Amino acid sequence: MIKFDDNKVIITIFAVVIGLMLFNSGSFTKFTSTGKAVETTSTSSIQCGVDTLMMSLSTNGYTPAIYGSWVVYRSGSGGIRMYDLVKKVETKIPVVGFYPAIYGSKIVYHSNRGGNLDIYMYDLSTKQEKRITTDPADQSYPKIYGNVIVWEDKRHGDGAVYMYDISTGKEIRVTTRVVGLGGWKIAIYANRIAYISNDYIYTYDLSKKIETRRVKTYGGYSISIYGDTIVWADSRNGEPDIYRYSFSTGNETQITNLSSSQYFPRVYGDKTIWIDKRHGGYDVYMYSLNSKQETRLTTVNKFNDDASFPDIYDNKVVWQGNIGTGYNIYIWAACYPGCCINKQCFTLGQCDIEGYYTGKCSKADNSCP
Repeated sequence: MIKFDDNKVIITIFAVVIGLMLFNSGSFTKFTSTGKAVETTSTSSIQCGVDTLMMSLSTNGYTPAIYGSWVVYRSGSGGIRMYDLVKKVETKIPVVGFYPAIYGSKIVYHSNRGGNLDIYMYDLSTKQEKRITTDPADQSYPKIYGNVIVWEDKRHGDGAVYMYDISTGKEIRVTTRVVGLGGWKIAIYANRIAYISNDYIYTYDLSKKIETRRVKTYGGYSISIYGDTIVWADSRNGEPDIYRYSFSTGNETQITNLSSSQYFPRVYGDKTIWIDKRHGGYDVYMYSLNSKQETRLTTVNKFNDDASFPDIYDNKVVWQGNIGTGYNIYIWAACYPGCCINKQCFTLGQCDIEGYYTGKCSKADNSCP
């Protein structure tokens, strides 16, 4: 255990190695699914990008979101916390809020401190909080990308989609369509807002100011968008499965087809993650569109009990997990090759929660396959 006295943060590290390890010489220690350390001698057969690490970031944490090296989440008291993956330090943000989201230095969340739910924003660079909405109805579950904040709004009775432009200070109603309540039917990426209304997925183009109907869903929810892709959970076959829509092809693809439930999909790059109940408990799974491979991320009991609210950024996945005594925040990271020499990958030092190795490479040609 490693204790940081200045913030009284105790971090318990559990390493889970999936596939082949990446060390250049000598021996290294890996951990099996039972948690037992095994001494293993490295070989000259080297593969890239299979080292992974899993650990607990915080106790008593809920609904995490990740951007870059920052993970934000709610504490049990309703305060917002941030964990810096570079500094390995948890920071208490001096605000009270729920369901935080982060982009760059800006954290958005809703709070009922005024008697109803409103949207607030906290800027990490200025250390200032700003109230975004003042309407007496509830505004909740915000998302943020760039200078645009979107949220679910009840000022018209049912759920509507509103947005706020940070650069102009203007609030706009995105659509007159009714969006189901619950906070998981709205998403934003770049100049597109995606939302589910009356069993259809729509997008709104911020630059063209055009709404487009994309694809029919069946009890669809938990929508996420990144680049060319929208993913969501869909109950057309009974228990919810994960589906994908491509903007470039206009085609829908089913990612999971199981009798058990799959929830809360999130997408980043070619990776889609979700919560999966195929083994009885709630695990975190990941699917790679490029490799067409599915990976179970949580195979150690301490990390897969009642996992929920996953999020992904680059090569890092975070989620909320129930260990029986409360909810903790966990992270899984896949380390990139530490050093590339003559088209071979070497690792220097240890796989770090930033997703990089702690050692530095003195000579590299960056030509690993």
